Amino acid sequence: MSASADKRTHPGSDSGSSPKRFPIHIDKDAIEQSVSSCFEKQAAKYPQHMAIKVGSDATTYEALNSAANRLAHGLIAISGDAQEPVGLLFRTNLDVFAAMMAVFKADKVAVPMDSAYPANRLSYILRDTGARIVMTDARNIALARELAPRGVKVVDVRELGAGMSGENLGRPISPGALACILYTSGSTGDPKGVMFAHRQIVYSAITSRILRGVTPADRMYGMPSFAFAGSLATTMGALLNGAAVVMLSMDDSRTLADILNLEEITIASATASMLSGLLKTLTGAETFPRVRLFSSGSEPLLRGDAELYQKLFPAGPPLLNVLGATETGHVFRQYVIDATTRLETDIVPVGYAVGEDEVLLLDDDLNPVVPGEAGQIAVKSDFLSPGYWGRPELTDAVFKPDPAGSGKRIYLTGDQGCMLPDGCLVCLGRKDFQVKIRAFRVELAEVELALRSDPAVRDTVVLARADRSGERRLVAYIVPVARPAPSVSQLRRALMTKLPEYMVPSAFVMLDKLPLAPNGKLDRRALPEPGHDRPNLEVPFVAPRTPVEKTLAAVWAEVLGVEAVGIHDDFFELGGHSLLAAQVVSRIFKALGVDLPVQALFDAPVLADFALAVTQQLAGHARQKDLEEMLDDIA
Repeated sequence: MSASADKRTHPGSDSGSSPKRFPIHIDKDAIEQSVSSCFEKQAAKYPQHMAIKVGSDATTYEALNSAANRLAHGLIAISGDAQEPVGLLFRTNLDVFAAMMAVFKADKVAVPMDSAYPANRLSYILRDTGARIVMTDARNIALARELAPRGVKVVDVRELGAGMSGENLGRPISPGALACILYTSGSTGDPKGVMFAHRQIVYSAITSRILRGVTPADRMYGMPSFAFAGSLATTMGALLNGAAVVMLSMDDSRTLADILNLEEITIASATASMLSGLLKTLTGAETFPRVRLFSSGSEPLLRGDAELYQKLFPAGPPLLNVLGATETGHVFRQYVIDATTRLETDIVPVGYAVGEDEVLLLDDDLNPVVPGEAGQIAVKSDFLSPGYWGRPELTDAVFKPDPAGSGKRIYLTGDQGCMLPDGCLVCLGRKDFQVKIRAFRVELAEVELALRSDPAVRDTVVLARADRSGERRLVAYIVPVARPAPSVSQLRRALMTKLPEYMVPSAFVMLDKLPLAPNGKLDRRALPEPGHDRPNLEVPFVAPRTPVEKTLAAVWAEVLGVEAVGIHDDFFELGGHSLLAAQVVSRIFKALGVDLPVQALFDAPVLADFALAVTQQLAGHARQKDLEEMLDDIA
């Protein structure tokens, strides 16, 4: 079916009832192949089509295939034919995708690792997988050598592929062979590795092609980080269908709105947080003429954001709200929104069944709930993850055989949901304390363990709470060892050495003790909402002095939800992150006419320094205007 879908594909349309399933009919032969075989077919059909673009760097299918072949030949030359994990330590660039495809071609197992993650997390992943080889580039080779355990070989991809053949290897690879291990947050304090087979990745790509109508003419927007499931799904959804994927590099200063038009994106997949951030920077005058489909997933989509989308795009394109999981590797529910869709709940439904996947709602004893009641969402499918690397007990806890004897397996997602009478699923949030923050899965227990390891922290609990805009953020409640309590600056600095940035709480609340219920258990409902006061930073508050500083302080305060911002305050210590940074630069453009890249805020996160950069831009504009007036006079 077409990705644009007709009005029968969602509730509230003029043409009547909605379908209870989005049909997907896939030939078994199309699924029963390896990722590398599927990619090589696309490279043969469309050799000169653009495959991937990261920032300003791009490569064709032919060039990517040849680069991957050279690396695969080199990888086998140094490691042999045995299937084994291979670490990929990079920031997002073209090399990492050639390296990943090379690992697939060599019938080994890719372990993507973003070098921006804390060193102890990367070290854990290398130890846990037992990888004997780490592929990296010149930018990250020193870090790789520092992290790699004794006996692990670190190779620069430019050297590994030198002099090797660019021809396909022709290795027979079983569709059921392990292809990739992606690490997510773990409840024990350590991340856990979710395994992906070739068949699972290929099925996800074919599902994407059918549901979204992906063709070789499409240009798909991909997430900036390559090391999580959403990025893998988008990238392979493009490369295994002959389309192009465009990614915003970590060093790229362009906003998502810029990317969509300048890169002629046709399918824009974003997390609900990213979509919300984009919508809040738009005025309604902007157009994205090439975009034919927006897709939101990885975290709940709020009705306010969906209604703002409808207001800004009354004539389309349609917006898909989808539900998937790292362990499924593919979308299993979909809801289509256009201008006619009536939204009646604060959380937008995730919709109707996709393909042959079946969603079950189960009680605590894993029995089906009574119709109309909430239960844990479980997915019955032929295309689930094999499980967790080296964690058979955890695999057995959440992956179950189908008691009906179908041969399919059932994955217990941990999400709560309820089913509407027409088969539309509403996702009600986590059953346990695992949450999604800006599309990243976070185990709250892992954040709490990292905080408890701080000698200044006696006790702590971490919650995900909605801020004033409705977006979820992590809030840490701290019982300090002594008073005065540690500053937010100290706590954040310590956590940044242990956790990725998205797992560091945005707000910290100091308490004398954690509240307990009568039964002696922690009373989470009694934990107070974080206030809007300026947090306790290491630097004292100094009020803004100049008109520019006052304007910027007002913008920061509004975006961050704090009452006051001083000139020595750090945007990120106040709870800022990349999505909020995009809102800041958009509002500054509206207020002062200064068009700054988002990277400018990362380069100068202290308000006084950022104000200087803005002032210099204003001065430059004034000089340019004076020069133009002088030239007009001469003419």
